[in-house]
Amino acid sequence: MPVVRFRLLLATMSVLGTVSCATRSPWVPDALPDITLEERTRTSPAPPTPESIARGGELFHAACTPCHGKKGRGNGETGKLLSLRLPDLTNSKVQTQRSDGEMFYILTHGHRGMPGQGDRWPEEERWSIIQFMRTLDDR
Repeated sequence: MPVVRFRLLLATMSVLGTVSCATRSPWVPDALPDITLEERTRTSPAPPTPESIARGGELFHAACTPCHGKKGRGNGETGKLLSLRLPDLTNSKVQTQRSDGEMFYILTHGHRGMPGQGDRWPEEERWSIIQFMRTLDDR
């Protein structure tokens, strides 16, 4: 009898797990409590150029794809192992939910488990990554 109960429990957990994964809510941005209005409204000091976007793509593909995926969908191999949900950067709704300043702040200081990259790359390269990520929009 204990084996039957155990199998019933496993079957129930399996069904509930499938349902919860299938109805997983979409990513929504959470608050950035430490960001100032000046940082939130900050913009790139230089307009995007084909060269800056290409450089941002090189940096993104070299360092960000393990978590964010090759196309920025939040489905990289390491990202799949994380307990937090990563944004799909190709989704136009996701793209409009963060300002460039907010994205730069997150890239610089980190957020929700993502380490900050402010010490890794100079400001110009971080802006190039933001400019590249903006090209991933599916609009």
